[in-house]
Amino acid sequence: MGAKLGGKRKYNRLLVDVIISKVLYYGIFLILPLFTIPVSWYWIVGGFLLMHFTSGLVLSTIFQTAHVVPTSEYPVPDEEGELSNN
Repeated sequence: MGAKLGGKRKYNRLLVDVIISKVLYYGIFLILPLFTIPVSWYWIVGGFLLMHFTSGLVLSTIFQTAHVVPTSEYPVPDEEGELSNN
């Protein structure tokens, strides 16, 4: 939607790739276990949600502590919007 994309792939192709990836992800990690593991559906859905909660908590803790320390420096662009390279 107006964003400049790096590489040769167009927006529509990237959107199709994202949708296919999501369908495969949910199919492998949610639908397939529902049909193959002999436990109640709510255990599988609960485990899926617990997996996402745990990974989100770990990742947010790691990245928050890495970016919210007093020694972090955030470069500011000049009047032309350019950042200088070191």
